[in-house]
Amino acid sequence: MDFRSKKLLKWDSWLRAGRAKMKEETVVDGLVRRRCYEIQEPSGHWVVHLNEWEKSESVNVWGPDGLAVIPPAEPSWEAMRASLSLCTRCGKAASDLKRAGFAGRWCQECRASHLHEVEYPGWTE
Repeated sequence: MDFRSKKLLKWDSWLRAGRAKMKEETVVDGLVRRRCYEIQEPSGHWVVHLNEWEKSESVNVWGPDGLAVIPPAEPSWEAMRASLSLCTRCGKAASDLKRAGFAGRWCQECRASHLHEVEYPGWTE
């Protein structure tokens, strides 16, 4: 399976060239392509999903703590590690990030003003 998107091709090449282990590959009716990678590196266990649909694409990254990470524009370990300090809601760098919802990594400002949007009575059901 090959991705059509240049962005996903770049990520796929970077992951394959590094220490990434492909965990799963899926093609559904030729419309959805997905590769899931697991990477064990000194900072911990990372998970990266590359998704391509007919007219869209996404790169999803989860850091060693299991929380979402904003994928850097260019794949590199320096950028990946730096993204651990970015709020996944507003994108600002902060040292006091906390979990929000299932895997969000939010700063105190976003938690104070928007947490009720994702965590409300029954939100885990």
